[in-house]
Amino acid sequence: MIARVRPQFRIDDGRRNVNNPDDDQPRFWRDPALPFLEARAVADGRKVCYAPHCHETFSIGAITAGASTYFNGTARQRIARGAVVIINPQTVHACNPIDGQPWSYLMFYVDTGWLGALQHELGVSADGRFIPYTPIQSLDPALFTGLTRLYAT
Repeated sequence: MIARVRPQFRIDDGRRNVNNPDDDQPRFWRDPALPFLEARAVADGRKVCYAPHCHETFSIGAITAGASTYFNGTARQRIARGAVVIINPQTVHACNPIDGQPWSYLMFYVDTGWLGALQHELGVSADGRFIPYTPIQSLDPALFTGLTRLYAT
């Protein structure tokens, strides 16, 4: 049997985020059945600040409460609950709280080899190599809901 780490917060009816205020550590989730995917939840983003950095994976995340600054490549934006951030591999980025205000998020890290093969299957990639995404943010409610539901399963 595979033990799954359940999120320390939940999304209540899409209107408000209920966090465990004592949860000051990121929560990671991995499953051997899905080796191409890792998920992370941060209930209090004030307690985890990052210098600009990059990952080898494709990253996509949902802002579940509050707001933060979002630096991606040469772009800098303010993001808030309902936003989805899209970060291509090897793109320098950072998200940090605004003036110590609370915020929380979910992040998924997706293996680029697996994603490139999926893009190939969908007709996006001719040779199965990952094709970077142009947008760095989405405000599509369906995408946000899909990501939060995926994490909750």
